[in-house]
Amino acid sequence: MLSVLLAVLVMLPSSQAVELDGFFPFGTRKLDNILRSGDDTSSMRVALKEPIVFYNVSYDSLYVMVVHLVVVVVVVVVVVVVVVVLVVVVVVVVLVVVVVVVIVVVVVMVVVVVVVVVVVVVAVVVAEVVAVVVAVVVASSSSSTVVAVTAVVVVLVVVRALVAAFVVVVVAAAAAVVVVVVVVVVVVVMHC
Repeated sequence: MLSVLLAVLVMLPSSQAVELDGFFPFGTRKLDNILRSGDDTSSMRVALKEPIVFYNVSYDSLYVMVVHLVVVVVVVVVVVVVVVVLVVVVVVVVLVVVVVVVIVVVVVMVVVVVVVVVVVVVAVVVAEVVAVVVAVVVASSSSSTVVAVTAVVVVLVVVRALVAAFVVVVVAAAAAVVVVVVVVVVVVVMHC
């Protein structure tokens, strides 16, 4: 940007260059006045003892521009670093939330499976015991062997049918719980 500005200013005539006095905050001597004076290099060396001004752009103003550029670069770097850190923090938080939710889902599913297994085993054992007791009672109270055997078979079939229905209901309820938990997890992850 500075080189383009200097090139434009060099192309201007002296009269127009004089009108640029005060455009920049530093410097009053113009380099073209030194170059057009026709003096030898000694006058150039004398002039160089003072700040050289390229159409009112002095070393002081160049220093200010460099400082401004450094400040802008530092600010941009700081902003970029802050944004990167924030993005990393957000990603880490999301990952932690997802991991926690997955752990909760796994624990819930394990608990549901354990409860279903325990309930089914207890129900089967109780049903078998009840069926045997009922069959023994019916057989002992009947005078006919055919009636006793039929009663035992009927009791066992009915009890096992009830146990099977109970198992189906429990498994369906467990599956419904698992589905609800999975849906909740998906919704939470999508909102994260």
